Amino acid sequence: MPIKKILNLIIKNLHLKIISFILASIVFLAVHSYNNNEVIQNIDVHISLSIPQNYMIINKIPGKVSFLVKGSVSEIEELKKQNINLNIKIKGSKTILLSDYTVPKLEKMKIIQIIPKTLDIVIEKVMEKKVPIQFNVINELPAGYKYEKKPSLNKKYVTVIGPQSSVELLKKVYSEPLNQASIIGSESKILKLKLESPLIKFKDMREVSVSYKITEEYITKEMKELNINFLNCEMDKYNIIPLKDKVKLIVNMPYSLKNKFQPVDFLVYADLRNCEKFEYLTSIKLSVALPHKKITVKYLIPDTVILKKLKQKNKIKKEK
Repeated sequence: MPIKKILNLIIKNLHLKIISFILASIVFLAVHSYNNNEVIQNIDVHISLSIPQNYMIINKIPGKVSFLVKGSVSEIEELKKQNINLNIKIKGSKTILLSDYTVPKLEKMKIIQIIPKTLDIVIEKVMEKKVPIQFNVINELPAGYKYEKKPSLNKKYVTVIGPQSSVELLKKVYSEPLNQASIIGSESKILKLKLESPLIKFKDMREVSVSYKITEEYITKEMKELNINFLNCEMDKYNIIPLKDKVKLIVNMPYSLKNKFQPVDFLVYADLRNCEKFEYLTSIKLSVALPHKKITVKYLIPDTVILKKLKQKNKIKKEK
């Protein structure tokens, strides 16, 4: 290609090319200057602890430590992309002083402040213990109910695990109370176990079952002066009269039915079928129709009725 043509290509739009070069240089210098500019930023460092087997940490320690550092924008941005951990291995309780050299990845940074400055780590040997369960009840059974089988736990003891100093002081574990006012109609209940210390845990179970059997009490109710109903006989036609037409009825009934039924709901009757064949004095067994299957007759006084058959008037005149 001729030199003249090459020169024409270079010279063509030279002013635009010069402007583009200048702008690119400015941008490059600005970015380079920004990335190397020093700033102060907070870097979170996560804590992980390694302790001896069968030991536990019994105090509260932070999950992370904040390092306030000064460095270039590019360095700090790179650090923020990383998940920085501080691994601490201890064999016994101790206080750790955090310094500029605690976290290797931050050694080249200028550390202005560390929060917190120290870590207090308390560890203690783990202990297991079998302790009795304290069972309590609250309120009373509703009126009219009683225990046929009193409440009892399916487990009397529970195993707990925790720091030795706390477990040694633990004498018993409490269950939540059994509310007797709300257990009618059931035979068992699951109760949660409670621990006052957050450091102590249950090893195998956190609840206990309590079983019981509740029966309803029966009461005796007396009804006086109940009328006897005479069935299947035209008593006037055969001149039959009862020597007594009222009785006293005493029944046993569930407590829950005591106000549900009144004397009018009970039918006392005598079946007088074939009454034309009755003798001068005839004794008939009385029966009771009950309004509920759970009600039973305790006493019927009297339980029989004596019927008297009068002579017809025309026969009486002939005898005179």
